[in-house]
Order: sequence, then structure tokens, then C-alpha cells
Amino acid sequence: MVRFEASSAQFLHESTSTNRINTADYAAIDREVRSVILRFGDKVLVQSSELFDTVSFFAVSATGWAAEKGHYPIIEPLRCLDPLLWALWKLKVIDAD
Repeated sequence: MVRFEASSAQFLHESTSTNRINTADYAAIDREVRSVILRFGDKVLVQSSELFDTVSFFAVSATGWAAEKGHYPIIEPLRCLDPLLWALWKLKVIDAD
């Protein structure tokens, strides 16, 4: 199990890929999210995901921030395209690194 450290969590930072998706980035995020789920959430979910050949976990944020008193300081979506790009890559619609 990967140890989760919020300060170094890759899923908390914007993707650095330019014109090709970075599969190593997706694999690292999958490991981090699995670790968070195992540590704070649902072990059965992670175990169930292992029954499938093609599965990956992602962390996305539509706003990029937590609400403060019902308002967001700014809207900066974070990693919202990752699941879509991953699915297109798995379906061989787009190429990877």
C-alpha cells in the first residue's frame, strides 16, 4: 500500500502532460487514490475493483477548492479530463506516451 502524504499527492496537482497523456501519471494517481480509500474508506471497493482487468481510480475537482461559507474563492477545475482521456486511451481512440 502506498502511504498517503497530502503535501506530495500527485492528484492534488494539475497534469503536466502536453500533447500526449502520461500513463505513468495515471498509474501513480490510481495508487494514491487506492491508498486513500484503503486508509479512510471502503476496502471492499478496492477489492471489488481488482475483479476487473481495466479499472483505475481518479481524483477530480470541479471547483478546485473547498467551499468557504458556501462560496468558492475561485473556480479552478482540477484533473476533470483525466477519466475521459484515460477511457479514450483504453479504447485506443488516442495515443499515450
